[in-house]
Amino acid sequence: MLPFGMPPVNDDNRPLTPDNKSPLGESVPAPQNRPQYWLATVKLLLPVLILGYLVRHISLSHPEAMRELWYRPKSTPGLLTATAIILFAVMISFVRWYVLVSALKLPFPITSAIRLGFIGYFMNFVSAGGVGGDVFKAALMVREIKSRRSAALATIFLDRFLGLYALGLLACIVTLAPGTHSRGELGRFVRMLPLVTALLTLGGFAGLIALGSDNWLSRAIRRIPWASSIIHDLLVTAHAYRSKKFACLIALCLSLLVHFLSATGHYVLAQSLLAPPSPTYAEHLVMTPLANAAAGLPLTPGGLGTYEMALTYLFDHYPDSNTGLGRGFSVALGYRLQTLLIASIGLICSITGRRGHHP
Repeated sequence: MLPFGMPPVNDDNRPLTPDNKSPLGESVPAPQNRPQYWLATVKLLLPVLILGYLVRHISLSHPEAMRELWYRPKSTPGLLTATAIILFAVMISFVRWYVLVSALKLPFPITSAIRLGFIGYFMNFVSAGGVGGDVFKAALMVREIKSRRSAALATIFLDRFLGLYALGLLACIVTLAPGTHSRGELGRFVRMLPLVTALLTLGGFAGLIALGSDNWLSRAIRRIPWASSIIHDLLVTAHAYRSKKFACLIALCLSLLVHFLSATGHYVLAQSLLAPPSPTYAEHLVMTPLANAAAGLPLTPGGLGTYEMALTYLFDHYPDSNTGLGRGFSVALGYRLQTLLIASIGLICSITGRRGHHP
């Protein structure tokens, strides 16, 4: 501790001025933000702890599931088919974004949408939650088009919203179909999804209309520091697409197709990794969107750990028949490796293609 009255000094024992510069005008590094540092450290350690807990729990409580994962012969054609289906789903998600971009007539070709889509998809694995890659994608898109920044950000915001909304919508459609049953408390919760989704839909539209007008509620919410930016994005998006309903409908249908293909990939993967019996195709159409929704929580990079835990829990508790405990972890691990492979190959192709286009 410095004696009372003595000014702080730098490494050369020269006193520092209040503007964080030395008397000679040299810049002095600002102190690091320790809360952000610790938050980043926790987000990196959390998936390690979750995965470590899952591996230890399954190894001790359900050792037959771990033996099946490591020693059961795998179906190579099935694994390749599942990878192709998941890749197709990823490509459709990029086309969905391009539909929203083209509706606003932004100077952004589909090749750029695919290239930035792969970059954002890869960055999901190094940022918190399954939506973190949108930040990188938005920054690159704004830098490329150099105009209509609000419209560009609105496309990414609506693309993510439709993707998340379609997760619950697909699960609702399947639970309303005849012949779909599930057991236990989780089954009763899943059967409530249609009602919850309908209420959220009506509440979202009512809230957007209320916030779009100048009333006491909108003024009060805009004063909340953390809510003002979110509301601004919502209003910008609503303004940009108020006359683009057909494009939004197409994008929503493409979102349903993406999640349908993702569930199909999970089902094929389960058939390739697990011995019978395994969850049915209809059960995968419910479990996969719920697990992907857990992956979207801003807790861990790319939803690592949260997705695996959610899918393992759903495999154990949702299927109507007893398909064995702990086996969902095998499917989650296989899906994680497939998405990492697709993201890595897509990133390499995007970077090399960009360099080839701009010598």
